[in-house]
Amino acid sequence: MVFGVMSVMGKWVRIYTISRGEGDWEESVFDFDEDDTPMFQSVCSPVFHNGKLYCLGAEGKMGVFDLKGRNWTIHDVSGRPHVDQTDESYLLECNGQLMAVFLSFMGQEICVLALDADKMEWEKVDSLGEFMLLISAPTSLAVKAVIAGMENKIYFPRFYDHQIVFYCLKTCLYKTFGSFSKEDLFETAEQLNCCWMQPSAARASTPKHLDWLVSLHEER
Repeated sequence: MVFGVMSVMGKWVRIYTISRGEGDWEESVFDFDEDDTPMFQSVCSPVFHNGKLYCLGAEGKMGVFDLKGRNWTIHDVSGRPHVDQTDESYLLECNGQLMAVFLSFMGQEICVLALDADKMEWEKVDSLGEFMLLISAPTSLAVKAVIAGMENKIYFPRFYDHQIVFYCLKTCLYKTFGSFSKEDLFETAEQLNCCWMQPSAARASTPKHLDWLVSLHEER
């Protein structure tokens, strides 16, 4: 299934969905009254988790779209990020749990939180264990480290002296595998047009998997 989400100044949300074999996008529109508190969405991608689409708000709120009932709910999640002013925020699924990473300007403050979806509460994460997070606006991933020393770190689309920059939760410092070590992201270069991808040899795909979509456009 493919999702499309549109929102302007937190005043309305349009959500579009289409599944393999379907001929048209299904649209759901949600408008809000002036008295409603707007949710300004993060620039990160939504996450599909347990049959629901989760959209992260820039300040820690959460918009949830229930696919079955096509309902949209904004939750004022407790335990908001301990960051003075959020400049970047990212949402992803890690080991079956939703996690978010919040950064202030140039990463001078950083906060990693896990969502208790039943209570709608953020819980502080001090260690990722054997996992590593790869974050960017188009897509973010959590994977188990396969090389010793890469675990318990957050990797950014940023470079210093041609080496990728990461945040180490153990030392609370931004580093590379070279000599770079700082408490912020100043002096690093951001790669804007990029995304993380996770190849999977277990689920092979061919161009024929998109035949239904090609046929749909040819009919029109």
